[in-house]
Amino acid sequence: MPLRREGYEVAAWGHDSGRMFGSECGVRALLGEQARPDDKAASCQAIAPR
Repeated sequence: MPLRREGYEVAAWGHDSGRMFGSECGVRALLGEQARPDDKAASCQAIAPR
């Protein structure tokens, strides 16, 4: 199975691990694409590969 790696930027949280993992992309990365993050979860933006 090939490895899959993606990068995301979580707006306005710095390096707060709890808020990073609780963000929209963090919840989906940990629990799967069908997971539904909390309504107050931080939004994420994909980082384009260089």
